[in-house]
Amino acid sequence: DINVLKTRQQPSYRRIVSLLEQPKTLLASMLIANSFLNIAIILISNILINNWLPTNAAGDYTWPGWAVSAVKLSSVAILIVLFGEVMPKVWATHHKVWFASTASLIIEIFNSIFFGLSKRLVRFNDNIEKRLSPESDSKIDESNLDYAIDLLPDHEATTEEKQILKGIHKFGNTSVKQIMRTRMDVSGIPYTSNFEEVKQKVEDLHYSRIPVYKNNLDEIAGIVHTKD
Repeated sequence: DINVLKTRQQPSYRRIVSLLEQPKTLLASMLIANSFLNIAIILISNILINNWLPTNAAGDYTWPGWAVSAVKLSSVAILIVLFGEVMPKVWATHHKVWFASTASLIIEIFNSIFFGLSKRLVRFNDNIEKRLSPESDSKIDESNLDYAIDLLPDHEATTEEKQILKGIHKFGNTSVKQIMRTRMDVSGIPYTSNFEEVKQKVEDLHYSRIPVYKNNLDEIAGIVHTKD
């Protein structure tokens, strides 16, 4: 999607590409703006609910204190969780480019306002991560990627395809030590073998690649690709 957007000339698409050049700073600015927005929702909701709840002549609530608190808490929770978190994320997952282009101007304004503070927070966060957990980045990236794969809608990827994508990612992090075989377990094909002998060896070993040796396995002449 980003590669396609780079070829477009619409201002909103160019803003998306520009904003994503510094993803950490962008995320920090969005989190700061989101925090202020949540605070604003809480304060405005509190004022509106205070005006809506019935009061007596003295200005005190006719409802018990626990009921007033329950109404305020449930109202704010529904507003923030449902309309501030769940619905936007679900909507954005199914309409990625449209959602990003629609929100790009507002996000750019907030990013400009909080840019300096965001840069400081990112540097501060990076320093803490380097000192406390140098391997945390890869773990966080892996969990975020798995979460992003799970969010893919069914028309873009089936359950089996999602598992394949996760497997590809994990395979990329597999070290050679995890898949290598000891010298005693390595099997090969003598250089002088005929075609029938090679076929029989492939059927017996069930490997995709088998080394070909001349005098012994320390003198490798090449590799047989069994699929070929």
